[in-house]
Amino acid sequence: MENLAKFLHKNIKNIKRIDFLPFHTLGFTKYEELKIVNPYKNKPAMDKEKSDELYKYFISKYKENKS
Repeated sequence: MENLAKFLHKNIKNIKRIDFLPFHTLGFTKYEELKIVNPYKNKPAMDKEKSDELYKYFISKYKENKS
């Protein structure tokens, strides 16, 4: 997270918004319908609260780099 925050701050100057989207299993049925091996089939959906926690941590690191 810290390295991503540093990279974005240093290399991309026109960021207006950053969103975190938690991993979900919504598209799993498409893998089955298309008979494609799903490399994430054993991966559980990410908890929204955990995603929010990571987002807050990332934003704090991103703001540190702005100073």
